[in-house]
Amino acid sequence: MQVAGGASTQTPFQLRASFDPVAEMRYIFDHHWRFVQSKFYDAALHGVDWTAMRDAYAKYLPHLTHWEDFVTLMNELRGELNASHMGARFDHDNPGWDSTAELGLYYDTAHAGAGVKIAATLPGGPAALARGPLGAGAVILAVDGVEIGPEQDIHPLLNRMAGRKLRLTVAPADGGAAVDVTLRAAAAGSDGELAYHAWVETRRAMVLDLSGGRLGYTHVRRMMDDSYRQVYSDLMGRDRDKEGAIVDTRFNFGGNLHDQLSAFLTGTRHSGLVTRNGVDLGTTPYLRWAKPSALLMNTWNYSDASVFPYYYMREGMGPAVGDRVPGTGTAVLRPDQLEKRVVLGVPQLGFRTVEGDFFENREIVPDEVVHTSPEAMLSGRDPQLEAAVAALLRALGE
Repeated sequence: MQVAGGASTQTPFQLRASFDPVAEMRYIFDHHWRFVQSKFYDAALHGVDWTAMRDAYAKYLPHLTHWEDFVTLMNELRGELNASHMGARFDHDNPGWDSTAELGLYYDTAHAGAGVKIAATLPGGPAALARGPLGAGAVILAVDGVEIGPEQDIHPLLNRMAGRKLRLTVAPADGGAAVDVTLRAAAAGSDGELAYHAWVETRRAMVLDLSGGRLGYTHVRRMMDDSYRQVYSDLMGRDRDKEGAIVDTRFNFGGNLHDQLSAFLTGTRHSGLVTRNGVDLGTTPYLRWAKPSALLMNTWNYSDASVFPYYYMREGMGPAVGDRVPGTGTAVLRPDQLEKRVVLGVPQLGFRTVEGDFFENREIVPDEVVHTSPEAMLSGRDPQLEAAVAALLRALGE
């Protein structure tokens, strides 16, 4: 373009960039090896000869052409350190791929014959909201007029149907004539969310029944702010008048909440406000749980959720019940890689006691070890929850 006159001409050109995934793998391998060496929370690298490990695994690099294989190699290399937060993964997704919509149903896998038989509905799911004959024992015979044969499943008929209205032909459980039911299918993964909330409500009902209505219940889903808000809402809301509470941390994959949760559960009531005519407005602290509690933990407690049980027991907050928890108390750093879909991290900070003992690979043992057998789960029992309620009632003087 000429600045003075404003005239412009076009000049054709091309931009080309070479792409060599094998070379990228080699670079990421070398970079991450150095990254672990300089950032791993233990300068001694758990006693592992890290240089020898690099040489042992680098020889496979020339034979890799797929990122999935590369991530497998990195998992093997990093696994030599025997540390938490070292899992590698390759995040690949495509909006055009198959995705099975969900209806909020459990299916009877023993059913023989045409259609699929409903074993149970999930509260709040599409089937439960549609009501009608979509209950236990009913059989879905067709979806949008497409019949489900004796050797077929419903899932292919739900492919890419999330958010769309479906017409289900249903044979009621009582044996009446088949009827059509219309509902809107939910996205893949929604059944898991519904199942979680149903599980929590079932535990809450169990605690009320086992304690005669004396105890409350809350589940700490993650060591994150949203979970803290839920715990606060549960205990300071619906359970504010209970004598104590079960704090369930099972199946919690971590975050960073141990300090806040510890502070919330260690209140001591000592004074309060009262009106001139004697109306008691409650005792402080108003913003903390100042009543007895019991902790539930299991082997799924990970990261910060493995740290909190130690805090709970060390500070004598109440009885701890459940399984032994593997120590995975580190904080992870996961910087972006040259290939964005490859996720690699390193535990750069380690939780350590004032005595100098790291939490990593240190087993946290509850006051009362209680296992949940598959038979108990299938029968609908929760032995760990039962034991926690009994322990807290004993602490209350029963």
